Amino acid sequence: MLRKLVSAVMAMLMVSAVAAVFAEGTETSRVTGSIEDDAYVLTVKLNPDEEGEWRADEMAQDDSVVRLAFSGVEGGVFTARYEPAGDGEVSVYLRHYNAHTCDEMLGFDLLVKDGKVQEVTGGSHTASPAEEELDPYFSGTWLEKDTQFTALEAAKRPGGGWDIAISSPMTHGAYVLRASAYYDCDYDAFVYADGVKYDLLPGEETEEKEAESGLWGTLRFAQTEDGLQLVWYGMEASGNEEVAFEAADETGL
Repeated sequence: MLRKLVSAVMAMLMVSAVAAVFAEGTETSRVTGSIEDDAYVLTVKLNPDEEGEWRADEMAQDDSVVRLAFSGVEGGVFTARYEPAGDGEVSVYLRHYNAHTCDEMLGFDLLVKDGKVQEVTGGSHTASPAEEELDPYFSGTWLEKDTQFTALEAAKRPGGGWDIAISSPMTHGAYVLRASAYYDCDYDAFVYADGVKYDLLPGEETEEKEAESGLWGTLRFAQTEDGLQLVWYGMEASGNEEVAFEAADETGL
């Protein structure tokens, strides 16, 4: 039974990253791409009640083929214009952010030749699964693999996302880290950026003393021979190492 459920959650995450090809003039959902005056223009029709915002890839790492000439919202439409910078092939991305995490990402593969964007050769579309689908696999108690020293508690928030608490006992670090996590389809992981780490002080009643704030980290599902795991990377909070957790029982699976 456990293996079937492990396969189900991994398949669900794979379905959220389905490739699609976006040709010139093709519209997918509310997104339209077209070649105009040798440049590639992407537009998104915005819903007035829509939460979050769209952002265009700024080509910070490589602007040798195209450059982002403009991106912004005018008249209820988000527009991004990529102008040719040199011959070659390049991929550009639109990302939709909600609660500081990416819940939808579209990629467009462009061919630039003779100083012009010639065609769109391919593309991709990735979207986060619904939180209601993820929650049964994430919420609950997780224990550090093998040692069970570190424990992780995840609970669904009414307004979206999850409250998480990662704690280590007095004999092994004596701390608890609390944060709000959201699933990010770009990272393919639960991401938090507001983590606060508290040192646990011994006494008749254990006290907490804030040690660090503004911590960032990820929690990613991983399938192993033993079943579903949750892998935590928490930068300084985890000693810049990954920590693997296993579900305390099968109630969350």
